[in-house]
Amino acid sequence: MTNHIETYKGYKASLPFPLMRDMFALRKASFIDRRNWDIDSYLGGQYELDSYDDEDSFYILLAQDRRCTATVRLRPSHCRNFTREQFGFHLPLNGITDMNIWEASRFCINFNMQAHRDRKGLDIRTVSVFHAMVEHGLTYGIDSYEIVIDKAMYRILCRSDWHPTLLNQGTGSQSEATFYCFLPCNVEQLKKLRYIIEKFKTSNNVN
Repeated sequence: MTNHIETYKGYKASLPFPLMRDMFALRKASFIDRRNWDIDSYLGGQYELDSYDDEDSFYILLAQDRRCTATVRLRPSHCRNFTREQFGFHLPLNGITDMNIWEASRFCINFNMQAHRDRKGLDIRTVSVFHAMVEHGLTYGIDSYEIVIDKAMYRILCRSDWHPTLLNQGTGSQSEATFYCFLPCNVEQLKKLRYIIEKFKTSNNVN
């Protein structure tokens, strides 16, 4: 196994089919097998995908040894999305428009592959996905990402110096606390995430 990680970004039709298939298998292992999520759209089999995995979704995937090791799904919030329809959360009426917001969902990493952790235990693959999200946001004029996360993910974001703005709270399929939040998407945030990545590379002699 190598330490080299490649980043892939794009819509479904533009990404390598074997890598997309591996991503859906990783989602099944992460959400169905490990977390025991009750996902209505999952009807069995080795892949987890739903009706939101269509031509409007943009994916960020990290690949190691040609296998998907981390991923997230992004969708414009003016399209139908998982957050609004499955959790019933809606944007606050404070002048924010859907055109400036994208949804981020289905984040997961492969725990069976080699981890790349810094001294605080933060997996650099996670930070790399976050960094790619902000890069994508700056390219597409995104002000914020809307997310629904649990306590563990909330802590990971804060440790990555990407601090969510809490908008609402609810419960997940296992009665766990969930948080509806915004994540800021700007140049300053990109610099913060890049700093963490560069610091990791320097301390681990990674090119």
